[in-house]
Amino acid sequence: MTARRALTATSGDRTYQVDVSPDGRVVVAPAAGATFEAVVHYAGHGRTTVATDGRTRLAHVVDDGTTRWVWIEGHVFEIAVEARTGARPRARSAAGDRLAAPMPATVVTVPAQAGQRVARGETLVVLEAMKMELPLRAPHAGLVRAVHCREGELVQPGVTLVDLEPDGGAP
Repeated sequence: MTARRALTATSGDRTYQVDVSPDGRVVVAPAAGATFEAVVHYAGHGRTTVATDGRTRLAHVVDDGTTRWVWIEGHVFEIAVEARTGARPRARSAAGDRLAAPMPATVVTVPAQAGQRVARGETLVVLEAMKMELPLRAPHAGLVRAVHCREGELVQPGVTLVDLEPDGGAP
């Protein structure tokens, strides 16, 4: 990340202003209230470390472009994210995307099949963790190249579940 990012995040009925610095410092401020500050570092494979109050925690994060699911210390937070300023769409890899589990979970259903064309937002896999269902959706229109999971399977964070190749010119 090379520039400061300002985001508006909502979780449930709460709204937060979030400022992310290039050095990983994140300041979260409720619409009215005290701020919360943490240093966040991406650790690879959907894992992030969050350091605050002299303590470092491991979080698993999955993002579909408009929603982030964060699993930290047994809690799952679903956060709708809207850019406040200067947001640009992220570049996609020409090789495609590998969609992975954000946390330890059980595969409930696998609507996607290899060779299937899917639309942006279409559910590819449904996971269950902590009695909550978590749909993994296509981040863009594309072709499902491979499915690496089956119903009832226990999957671990960061393990690829679906390979998705973007359609030419798809967002």
